[in-house]
Amino acid sequence: MAKKRRRRLTAKQKRLAEEAIAIIPHAIRGFERAYPGISGKLAKVDAVSVANLAVVNAAMTYDPAIAKMTTYFGRAIQNALLKELHKETRLRYQSPCRVPIEAAEMKQQCESWKNDLYAAWKALDEEQRKLVRLRYFDGKTFEEMAADLGCDRRTVRRRLTEALIMMGAPTPSGIPVPEP
Repeated sequence: MAKKRRRRLTAKQKRLAEEAIAIIPHAIRGFERAYPGISGKLAKVDAVSVANLAVVNAAMTYDPAIAKMTTYFGRAIQNALLKELHKETRLRYQSPCRVPIEAAEMKQQCESWKNDLYAAWKALDEEQRKLVRLRYFDGKTFEEMAADLGCDRRTVRRRLTEALIMMGAPTPSGIPVPEP
């Protein structure tokens, strides 16, 4: 396989890259703020080297008319770090039967939410389920629901609020709901 030749930077692109290198510490700190708990993972990869390479690559395609320098290079650094962390994770968990801890925790949390939602749905009577289905699955307004059910709009709203309270969901008006 032939070795891929890298294009040389022009003098203008070199100056731009040198200016952008000053952004690296700020971009890495911003990355750590955007993704809490990532600092330990960043320590495993050489974040500064990855960021330097990202800056050089981004300097070849930067156009000041399209984006601000800090935004453009900051995004390039962030994308390069995410890509490098993804590689690190893939290498660490190369066995097909192993799952990263974060993914396993997320799956467990989703299962818990699914079970809670199913239990809350089963706690509703048929009329309340119909109201929830009409409003949130069919996207109907209170007026349309009232016309379908043959009652007043305020009655529909009150009954739906009662159903949401039974499910433990926040009410449409945002009023805190007492525990059922």
